[in-house]
Amino acid sequence: MAAGCLLFYERKLQQERLSKKTDIKTSGKPDIGGAFQLVDHHGNRRTDKDFQGHWFLVYFGYTFCPDVCPEELEKISAVLNILETMKLDCYLECGFITVDPERDTPDVMQKYLKVFCNGCITMVLEWLKCVRGSVLWLRKLMCSRDFHPRILGLTGTQGQVDVVTKAYRIYHSKSARDEDNDYLVDHTMYTYLMGPDGELVQYYSSSDWKSADELAKNISTHITSYQNKS
Repeated sequence: MAAGCLLFYERKLQQERLSKKTDIKTSGKPDIGGAFQLVDHHGNRRTDKDFQGHWFLVYFGYTFCPDVCPEELEKISAVLNILETMKLDCYLECGFITVDPERDTPDVMQKYLKVFCNGCITMVLEWLKCVRGSVLWLRKLMCSRDFHPRILGLTGTQGQVDVVTKAYRIYHSKSARDEDNDYLVDHTMYTYLMGPDGELVQYYSSSDWKSADELAKNISTHITSYQNKS
């Protein structure tokens, strides 16, 4: 168990380092976004054109992620709830694009987006993170809330995912498989806000934007500013 805990915390440190990567920073406007073809968690074909004309909030992660991805999706769910109270949610589409299409089939993503832990068993979860395979099982068994229904899971073939991650400059790399054929995926942890024209408006790192209130305020400012100019 000690070895398992050590592996988990080593991976967490790697993820924190990835969230601080500055590889998308340029002297001008970052070239983020582009054409893609994916499948949503309902099995429907989706392309970038489906989101044109809408604000698009998109996060890259994977369902087998032990902690960071569900935490970010929890934050995004809170943001969407806040925007609902501001009557701005109707302008926004939200996508969760997997970096692990080998395991994240549409069916897996659909089931995952229906479970959401409310934190009532945090101490048990912390312990079970050291036990291979137990975290996802416990979430499915005991979680009592859902991710926000506006979050759309998106997956595809490995080639299709490689195209969209390249377009959005998302680094992702699988770890070595263990004896149970399990693995983790190191990946850049950014949430992107794309404008109705498909251009990048803002990107948010998980380390710099920890508050759902601040994130919702920033997004609402962009939306209302755009509306006032239209």
